[in-house]
Amino acid sequence: MRAPMRVPERPNRFEALRTLRLANADMAFYTAFVALTSGSFLVGFVQLCGGSDAWIGLLTAIPSLLGALQIVGGIVGRRFPSYKPFVAPGWLFWRLFYVPVAMLPLVAIDPSAKLAVLAVCVILAWGATFLVNPVFFDWLAELVPAQSRGEFFGRRNALAAGVA
Repeated sequence: MRAPMRVPERPNRFEALRTLRLANADMAFYTAFVALTSGSFLVGFVQLCGGSDAWIGLLTAIPSLLGALQIVGGIVGRRFPSYKPFVAPGWLFWRLFYVPVAMLPLVAIDPSAKLAVLAVCVILAWGATFLVNPVFFDWLAELVPAQSRGEFFGRRNALAAGVA
């Protein structure tokens, strides 16, 4: 027999508003991180380390390849009594794995070692975020009243576009 799904506890109104403000600030930081750790920045960094087009292809494909982890995250995350204990570590680890990436240009190690560290950090960072993404967006949808979702997510996307 299958165990029933747990329904997370609803926060009070002030906790919900605080969480939504933090979610919007998080979107700004998320957009900045993605802009600085992908695209032309990533290509230039890989080239600086002596990486080939194969390295560039591998590192830019990682987010797409790891997207399937959202299925696992959605299943596992529903077993937690509330959203925050599941979501917070994933978002924290996502950011922590980019600290070594930011330090790599300053460290005097072999370029191939830099590429290996970069690949490991990118894999772990995107893995962490994709595990918690489905539960994070469930959390947001639950916090935002149905009649305000368009306004909230429109403002959130405008903030992301402005930061990008």
